[in-house]
Amino acid sequence: MTNTSIARPYAKAAFEYANKAGELSPWSIALRALSQAVQESTMATALANPFFPAEHSVSLLLDVLSAALDKNAVKTLQAIKNFLRLLAEYKRLCILPEILTLFEADVARDQGYLQLSVTSAYPLDDDQQAKVEARLADQLKSAVKITYQKDPEIIGGIIVRSSEWVLDDSVQGRLARLQSALQ
Repeated sequence: MTNTSIARPYAKAAFEYANKAGELSPWSIALRALSQAVQESTMATALANPFFPAEHSVSLLLDVLSAALDKNAVKTLQAIKNFLRLLAEYKRLCILPEILTLFEADVARDQGYLQLSVTSAYPLDDDQQAKVEARLADQLKSAVKITYQKDPEIIGGIIVRSSEWVLDDSVQGRLARLQSALQ
């Protein structure tokens, strides 16, 4: 089972709770901070260590969280604390980045747009980004929010990713498909 498959029910539960409580923004901020924290090398090492107590992991993450959240978000902080305890109990703290991605996709869907990631071989200028955004919005029949990345290994073209699908229109992807067809 992939991390995305494992993360999906947690992300859905977090979204449903935050949406019902009217706390989508604080949850998004919190999940983003926690996601960055668990990807930091020292924290990732601690989380991977089976002898590092779950309570300590949660405590460290709560310290990060208290710095990221507004001091008035006491209700949000308590709910996220419970969420972290649940993740820690099942040794799932390391999937917080996937939970964040899925959570933000649910927020985007709820607010009527698609959250996409576009990877190109070279940085796209503002005009190119506007054309990509307009074309994707037209093809997908939805408003889109796009984050842009560069990866010279794709040689040319673009790769468009959502939380649920990937459209690979890169030179590297075309070559791979050609090679597969020839075998």
